[in-house]
Amino acid sequence: MTGWPAAGSRPRHVVVEGTIGVGKTSLARRLAAHLGARLLLEPAHDNPFLGRFNADMAGYALRAQLCFSLQRARARRTLAQVPADAAGLASDIMFGKDALFAQLRLQGEDYGLYAQLRAGLLAQAPPPDLVIRLQAPAPVLTRRIRTRPGDGAVHHGALPAPSVRRVRAALRERRGRTGAGGGHRAVQTCGPRGGLR
Repeated sequence: MTGWPAAGSRPRHVVVEGTIGVGKTSLARRLAAHLGARLLLEPAHDNPFLGRFNADMAGYALRAQLCFSLQRARARRTLAQVPADAAGLASDIMFGKDALFAQLRLQGEDYGLYAQLRAGLLAQAPPPDLVIRLQAPAPVLTRRIRTRPGDGAVHHGALPAPSVRRVRAALRERRGRTGAGGGHRAVQTCGPRGGLR
């Protein structure tokens, strides 16, 4: 990878963020291989409620969300165990995004229960040194999701374009609130300059 900082100035904890289908996992894998860093990936396909959530969002939203939150809590513990002298960590897990998805999926008492559990599970997740935000237009994302092989097609293939647009809008709003800062970079993953698929 050209243009990556020398070893002494590299960020230790790099997170690749973006909407479903934008290429987060692919880039996190490439970064980990290039840096010799540990790889920490979102275990999305291990959520037993995802298929049922796609068929009945209102009925399974809380169960799917709590399962994701518990998975992210385990990932947070893994992050805390990375030794200080390790080559670092590349991940596709942005812990703050857990609350964003909960706000999109949950209402009333369900959101209240989620918020109580999250306060103990994820509130103290350390911020990454560098966030790489991948972007692509909603039609491109929808096409990628629908053509995913294996479990991805089962879990995300039914995700309609309006849902993709809602997630993209919520991410933009969150970025506006948190600011771009020096530790954030945005990358377009489609078009003449976007080669990541």
